[in-house]
Amino acid sequence: MDAYVGKKSKHQKIDALIGNIRFAGLTYLMDKDFGKLSIEQIDKESKKLAVELKVLSNRLLSIAFDETTGHGGCNEKTANKQ
Repeated sequence: MDAYVGKKSKHQKIDALIGNIRFAGLTYLMDKDFGKLSIEQIDKESKKLAVELKVLSNRLLSIAFDETTGHGGCNEKTANKQ
């Protein structure tokens, strides 16, 4: 049984973003060619991953705290709707 506080679509977006974050990290760690890269290439790939994770986590926080309302906090109107 799923319990949602607020909009179900908001929770589904958050779950999808968390899945994307997990997938990005796992593909980075599971890359078979990673061992063949030079230190410079590893550094470059690590920075790419960091940027991707930052973008995804910023989206996650934006949705979670409903920053489209302008006040940056939890939107009471959407939190009370089912």
